[in-house]
Amino acid sequence: RARAVDASQGIALLEAGGLEAGEPDEAGGGSGTGGTGVAGGAVDPHVWLDPLRAARQVSVIADAVAAVDPAGAAAYRANRDAYVRRLEELDRRWAAALEGCRVRDFVAEHGAYGYLADRYGLRQVAVTGLASDQDPTPRRLAEIAALMAERGIGVVYREPGSTTGVAEALAAETGARVLLLDPLETPGAAAAVGAGAGAAARAGAGATPGAAAEAPGEAYLAVMERNLEALAQGLDCASR
Repeated sequence: RARAVDASQGIALLEAGGLEAGEPDEAGGGSGTGGTGVAGGAVDPHVWLDPLRAARQVSVIADAVAAVDPAGAAAYRANRDAYVRRLEELDRRWAAALEGCRVRDFVAEHGAYGYLADRYGLRQVAVTGLASDQDPTPRRLAEIAALMAERGIGVVYREPGSTTGVAEALAAETGARVLLLDPLETPGAAAAVGAGAGAAARAGAGATPGAAAEAPGEAYLAVMERNLEALAQGLDCASR
């Protein structure tokens, strides 16, 4: 019988604005590193967008699979260790690329990037909350347009496949560019996560987890590299 495994166990979860769950936002939703403009209370599930937290998830998954298949435990753990090393290298590339950026704030259609922002000292400005299909009010859009002008933000990020028109509306209002930032939570992206974390547990000892599964389920590492390039562009980073 299959059993569910909480891959986020042992990880301090953030509220839906980037703050630690249960930690009040002293400025009413706008001061904490990691997020602004999203009402507190809801827990942000997007743990995997921080490579080091994703590494913890890989370990939890591999250990769970090893527990139900002891004969394959050595192979699962070898692949876990190999994939964790790749995630740690990814983290180092992110940290180096995001040093010296002119802008530390970024505007995204919805608040999926709190863990990523928390890891790298950024600040996400979420047009809506955790749900990508929420419609922002005209007042909210005006507030964000004013904030973009104040902080020199010249890019709005939308998700692949988004049809809300929110990013385009803000871009038209502010003259900003629209770039893609992928939260890895659509059905196709779920295959990408599986190609990384899940394959780290399932693959044979000589396999390279995350290297396969191209479109529509591209590997997690490849998607995160594209996310890094998009953020480095939008934040005007010296590494570009």
